[in-house]
Amino acid sequence: VAAARQSPKSDHAGGGRFDERCGMDEQVSVRVAPAWRGELWRAEAAQGLVIVSQDAGALTLDGAGARLCHVLHDYALSTLSISASTTQTRRSRDPIADWLEGFDGALRWLETHDAIRSGTIGLMGEDHAAVAALRAAAERDGHIGALVACSGRVEKAGATLGRVHAATLLLVGGLDVDTLAGHREALSHLRGPTRLEAIPGATRHFTEPGAFDTVAHLAGSWLRDHLDASQPQRH
Repeated sequence: VAAARQSPKSDHAGGGRFDERCGMDEQVSVRVAPAWRGELWRAEAAQGLVIVSQDAGALTLDGAGARLCHVLHDYALSTLSISASTTQTRRSRDPIADWLEGFDGALRWLETHDAIRSGTIGLMGEDHAAVAALRAAAERDGHIGALVACSGRVEKAGATLGRVHAATLLLVGGLDVDTLAGHREALSHLRGPTRLEAIPGATRHFTEPGAFDTVAHLAGSWLRDHLDASQPQRH
């Protein structure tokens, strides 16, 4: 992917429209909620837009978040990477609730700014953000076309899982036995198209050689195929 060309920044949460001059490999910094910031990359011919949890699990590692977004761009997907803008939020005792606030803020920002005119919206979260992504999909049934949940105790989404109709890909390290068991439990409660992939030889944060790239490409393929196929109603 070519180097990014910085566009004029927008640092407010409400009003206005997304700058139409922004195309693939052009980046805009935004504030999606009081305690949450985002980096929006918009593909001109995108099949959808994916909200990505930037500061969770393996995505906290150096350069991992940017690498993931570049792979998603190769699959014709725009991305909005979100991260907490305050230390207090990052150290919260209820990170799942905080990530849910982040996803909700990003979805509201997209609606307000009309940042995507066609296609559908996807979510991708890891660790605590994976649970939050599932809860956000349940609360926004019909708005979320597909999601990818990596690691995390997704079974903690509880009864919410039965209200998730979005196409859901669960990714877990093959050596992360406890998490794999929880993902298998969650899989039986989800209502939409589902798939569970255990990455061979990988542990919780996919730090083994080649593991993270496998995660990124599996996610890109799943989101591209299901966002392109789904046509949820926008209310």
